[in-house]
Amino acid sequence: MTSGPEAAAPSAPALPAVVVWDIAWTAGALTAVAGGLAARAHARGRERGQWSWWTAAAGAWLLGQISWNVFAVTGVPASPNLADLGWWGFAVLVIVGLVRMPGRGRTLRLVAVAEALAWAYSLDVKARKGV
Repeated sequence: MTSGPEAAAPSAPALPAVVVWDIAWTAGALTAVAGGLAARAHARGRERGQWSWWTAAAGAWLLGQISWNVFAVTGVPASPNLADLGWWGFAVLVIVGLVRMPGRGRTLRLVAVAEALAWAYSLDVKARKGV
């Protein structure tokens, strides 16, 4: 006979790891959109525009993730697909937001763009390898 907290809790069926990851990525994207909207609401001047770009980027990622969740059920179509569009839209919108950052010199903006492009490229390479 088992005693303790584990005895009182009924055992729930475990979700497949892919479902757990889909839930986590979707929750992360939803949180990013909500946080971006909250930050945008409290920002002033050019910073408000900055948060608009980044919130739009989070929304693009959310679109990509929801599409991927649907594909997990219906089957993944050939690439490029709606999920790819959302994820690449994220990269483009983040880059635009970085370029338009207030109070930064041209060199810092170019470095930010180069870093964002390298990051986007690494995500694409990982996605193509199925990592």
